[in-house]
Amino acid sequence: MKDRQSNDVLMLVQVELERNERVGALVEEYTKLTELEKALFRLAAGISEDAMGNVSGHRLWTEKEPSSAIQPSLIQPLAQSLMKTLLDDYPALLTDNDIRNLMNRDYCQRTLGLKLGGFPLLRRREAGRKGSDNDQNDRYYAKLYASKFYVCSQWWKNDHPSNARSLLRFVTKLVEMNPNHPGVPALEHHKRAFQKYVS
Repeated sequence: MKDRQSNDVLMLVQVELERNERVGALVEEYTKLTELEKALFRLAAGISEDAMGNVSGHRLWTEKEPSSAIQPSLIQPLAQSLMKTLLDDYPALLTDNDIRNLMNRDYCQRTLGLKLGGFPLLRRREAGRKGSDNDQNDRYYAKLYASKFYVCSQWWKNDHPSNARSLLRFVTKLVEMNPNHPGVPALEHHKRAFQKYVS
């Protein structure tokens, strides 16, 4: 009975993450905490964890694991993790032209095959997070990458498999173009995560 309740709670959290941007933002902020801060948060929330890192039978997500470990039906954490690798951790993997392309709506749609509600994957900080001057909704995540880029937040569930395949092709091409780059092991990690997602 306890396992069923845990699974029901996890399913409700996944549904709420897809519907409620504020809950998604909370999860995004949680992933930025240090292990001590996470432990304090769990303590304050009354969540217990055993020595193996299990909470009610579910393995906690850590920075070194693909985020699909906690949200297997969501592609957003995988995309955000990839952007962290490309923009913050190993920015030399992308050329200036690559960055321009990722900020171009037509390139993102037609060449990469991403379906993001007509928005490009990246946007400069100066452009803001709204879709346009007439749009009251934020279309980009609050987190700033490389201190200057926002990542699109318009990942609709029906397009998750297609977007995952598109990002898998993109990562595979980056690995092929940069075989000796020190960031390749991180890209291989993302590649496996996307492969697992689409399988």
